[in-house]
Amino acid sequence: MMDTEKITTPTEADITPTTPKRYNKNSLKSDLFDPAMPHIKDKKRFRSFYEELGKTRVQTRQQYIPYRTDWIQPKGKIIELGCHAGFNLIHWAHQGFICYGVDVSSTLLQEAEWRIQLESSEVQKRIHLI
Repeated sequence: MMDTEKITTPTEADITPTTPKRYNKNSLKSDLFDPAMPHIKDKKRFRSFYEELGKTRVQTRQQYIPYRTDWIQPKGKIIELGCHAGFNLIHWAHQGFICYGVDVSSTLLQEAEWRIQLESSEVQKRIHLI
């Protein structure tokens, strides 16, 4: 005869991720390597994840190199497929481009919308989310 383990149904506490009181670099590393991806399941943690990610060396070392785009005249339109939280859209809108952002994640589009609202009305007018 086979031994069987008792199967239990997970409670809400078991499946609801908890956001650390202070989201920091260690929280980011933990979320990056956790296959359960807790930062995707909690809106506050999601925002904290991207705020912390924006502080990483890879993100802060990104540079705008004018000669790569200054030749584009007049400033035209850009469509970004997979725009995530809108970082690039905001950057290019500041440079004078009309930007269209597309993403399959409604959560990421909401995050982009939130970030865009923090920008000037001139920049906001140049960004369109699809």
